[in-house]
Amino acid sequence: MSLVRRLAFVLACIALPLVAADATSANAGKSFRIQSLRTTATVAPDGSMVVVEEVVYAFSGGPFTIGIRSFDDPDRVEDLAVTEAGVSLDVDPPSVTPTDQWEWHF
Repeated sequence: MSLVRRLAFVLACIALPLVAADATSANAGKSFRIQSLRTTATVAPDGSMVVVEEVVYAFSGGPFTIGIRSFDDPDRVEDLAVTEAGVSLDVDPPSVTPTDQWEWHF
């Protein structure tokens, strides 16, 4: 199994707006910025890798109800987990999302 195929991500303190740039009043004034990013990758003897990524965002406007994470090949990412303030969020794989990317709800 390839190294990339074995990736696992844990995103802490995350919330991203859905990248559906609809300029209606529902999205007007929504913005975010990255306050910090820390990534740690651990490669196992079998060639698999676990990646833990901690990203802290600052938000303006809202409400924000869904997050999305884009990857060049989202089907090669496994076991994506997302938490916000230590609470696990529901995560949907690309196979069931309208964006064909990983999405979560908060």
